[in-house]
Amino acid sequence: MGSSGSTLDANQHYDGTIWELLVLHACLRRFKNVVPEPAEGMPDVIVKRCWRTAFSVEATTISSPESELLDLSSEFHSWIYRRIAKSSITLDGATISTEATAGYQGKSEVPKRHRWRQLTKHSSWSEFVNEVLRSGRAIWRCPEGGISVFFQARNNGFITGNLFAPEKSTEISKHPVYRAIRSKAKQASNWPNRIRRRPIVLAMCAPRSGSEFSDFPAHNEFSVDRAIWSALLDHERLSDLDRLNVLRQKLSFSPEGVQVVSNRLRVAGSKRISAVLFVRIEQNHDRAQVTPVSRAIPMLYINKHADVALTARHLIQIKQLDFNFLKYGPGWEAWHGSPRESRTTRNMRRGGGIEFRLGKEGNMEMRIPTIQLMKVLSGESSAQEVFSGYGEHLNPIEKFRKALNAELLLQSVSVINPDAGSRNEQCVAFVFGRGEESIVARSKNAD
Repeated sequence: MGSSGSTLDANQHYDGTIWELLVLHACLRRFKNVVPEPAEGMPDVIVKRCWRTAFSVEATTISSPESELLDLSSEFHSWIYRRIAKSSITLDGATISTEATAGYQGKSEVPKRHRWRQLTKHSSWSEFVNEVLRSGRAIWRCPEGGISVFFQARNNGFITGNLFAPEKSTEISKHPVYRAIRSKAKQASNWPNRIRRRPIVLAMCAPRSGSEFSDFPAHNEFSVDRAIWSALLDHERLSDLDRLNVLRQKLSFSPEGVQVVSNRLRVAGSKRISAVLFVRIEQNHDRAQVTPVSRAIPMLYINKHADVALTARHLIQIKQLDFNFLKYGPGWEAWHGSPRESRTTRNMRRGGGIEFRLGKEGNMEMRIPTIQLMKVLSGESSAQEVFSGYGEHLNPIEKFRKALNAELLLQSVSVINPDAGSRNEQCVAFVFGRGEESIVARSKNAD
């Protein structure tokens, strides 16, 4: 994993164990005396100076609840499309939108995956499918979850519509970063005294994007900055201006004057955490690259209300930790959901890059991941569905159309196997060329 030529497909998902190893490897590259502590009741990494602990590092990963709910909604739409496609209707695309059912008393949400098959046994499902077969469109009031699904058959080769997005909470104590700090601060209270007497750094990683981790100003009320400062800082030791700007607390207007509504948000035990190193993995949108890659963006938050502070030297060294010493992949290998999912379901999430090359003599070579062709040839997905995400410049459908319009001939088809040490997909290479004109027998009739 330490090789700079390897690729970690971490943009979508990886577990905490891999992140712990990355933190350990980054510390080994920066500090001279690093000891991994995989035992229970101990931090993940201890950095020592001579025989004494200098500081310790605890690593954890954070997921985006909003992104997970959107994933569930997207899979729900795909499941509905596949179920309807198995009926006698001919489908080549659809518009599917899910909304909360009006008048539903309770929290509207997409049912859990294990309940979907059972839902088809309800009478509302057969009525829904029959209406789609009759008119091409229908609304299904799902018997669970308080949601309604609008379905309209299309012939454009795409599945479009609106995913169900529950109302987002703005209560900062429910932010995934805040919750992680609260959990780790409680965990640190059980560590040995020799660890608690030294600085503790909490290294947190968000391997997948989500609005909770966005750094845009519009999300200040539910931002990473506010979550970290609210969990670490003692509001009673802050000025009113800092409470407004840092903790984002509100003003209260009363006959007695204007005051800051200051509630305790600092988590118990946060004084043991000297700093939080938050690392966000995001895609690097470089048009020059055929296959997208990701990069790690670290941010260091120093707890000025901690019992034990990091030294200036250690702060500099922590800021210099490099989490981009290996290449992050685009996330196509990530498999969400239960490990009991079928191999077909998992393979449907795989992807890969497409390459297009022009030769000096007008030849054209196109390399398409084998798994993408298998999706089309197996009938699990249409070509439009599989290749729509590549854009017009690299869409194989457009390339085949251009080859057909230019009267190019297919000269060869070969399988390109990737390097065993890489994360690249196996590809099928199509080579087109002018070829030779065929000899056609002509009639000898003389008119």
